[in-house]
Amino acid sequence: MKREIYVKLLAWKEIYSSAKKFRFKEIIPNVMKYSQLEGTVDWLVKAGLVVKNHIIETPQIPLKNYLKENSFKLFLFDVGILGCIQELPFESLLNQDYGSYKGCFAENFVAQEFVCRGKLNLYSWVNRTAEIEFLRIIDGNVIPVEVKSGNRTKAKSFTVYTNKYKPVKQIKISAKPFIKRSNFYNYPLYLAGSF
Repeated sequence: MKREIYVKLLAWKEIYSSAKKFRFKEIIPNVMKYSQLEGTVDWLVKAGLVVKNHIIETPQIPLKNYLKENSFKLFLFDVGILGCIQELPFESLLNQDYGSYKGCFAENFVAQEFVCRGKLNLYSWVNRTAEIEFLRIIDGNVIPVEVKSGNRTKAKSFTVYTNKYKPVKQIKISAKPFIKRSNFYNYPLYLAGSF
């Protein structure tokens, strides 16, 4: 039952990838609210099968004080298995050709890297149409971390967040090489777990 619900959640998220939070109504029969699946989601998190990324609207320390238990993103524990669930051909995985799911794979990879480095509580920021994939506490400051899967790294959400909150440091993770300009850092994807 738990695996079936998980697969349905992944399938739903695939179809509605622009959704800001999970909506259970009409996805799983007789499930209308998060509270009906809370135990299942918690079990998947505790089993290490998924990584929960809490969505917050107020990026202030302590971040956990601003989360809502029913507002989150789920990432799979392994991008290889994510590729299998998406039924990507083996050649696509070897050639790193993920099609329209390239961004999803990049975000999932970064979430994995953060968890492997001991960052077990992940947070993201959403405000209307703007979204920052991850918020990190670095040297006592809330730092936005934007993830881009390719070389095109322009991000409207990053600009919105930066103008509104004026962070002391800005981090982007992308396919571009390491760049440091003033308080802006671009890390290549392979260095996602290095900070």
